Amino acid sequence: MNDLILALDFGGTKLTAATVARSEVLSGGREWLARQRVFSPANADAQFDISTIVTLGKQILKGAAPQSIGVSFGGPANYATGMIRRSDHVPGWENTPLKRLLEGEFAAPVRLDNDANVAALGEQQFGAGKGYQDLLYITVSTGVGGGWFLFQPLPCILRHIRAGGISFDTTSFTAQAIWPMCINHDMADLSCHPVPATPRPSSQDPTAAHTGAYRDVK
Repeated sequence: MNDLILALDFGGTKLTAATVARSEVLSGGREWLARQRVFSPANADAQFDISTIVTLGKQILKGAAPQSIGVSFGGPANYATGMIRRSDHVPGWENTPLKRLLEGEFAAPVRLDNDANVAALGEQQFGAGKGYQDLLYITVSTGVGGGWFLFQPLPCILRHIRAGGISFDTTSFTAQAIWPMCINHDMADLSCHPVPATPRPSSQDPTAAHTGAYRDVK
């Protein structure tokens, strides 16, 4: 089975593609296998962003086929449909079916969301929020945004996540709807698996201050 996961980030001023081994993630590793980043020109539009990040992705894959693709987008995105609603920084993104376009380019399943929501998930799973059941993540970048998790127990002991996000810049404000999600810890599909409840660490726990999900490629 192909072990590669392709990560793509559409920022307001830069575009990044990276790969990681699924087995590395599941074993607790934090090393990117490869990573490339380019800064967007002032006149960039949606078509430039898409064509550039597809090129970056194919360059670091070096002919390999990814098992799956995760996408973070700097603007309102619909996780359920894979549609980009708009970008507050780059023109031409209105109602773009990014999930469908990338699946056509790479022949692999794609999951995408707003970049602040994705960053919140990364910190909860691997970084400063690991071990915490409730988390609020705030990002200050080209725009300002955030994501949050509120865990509630279910009878089947599944982790029930109430998740959502906010984003705004100097001209607009977006509050994304709250939706229930299930995190699949074996990362094989989107089904929900029974998992034991994670205890909330003490504020004196030195590991609670750990930050950063992945280290740069050496």
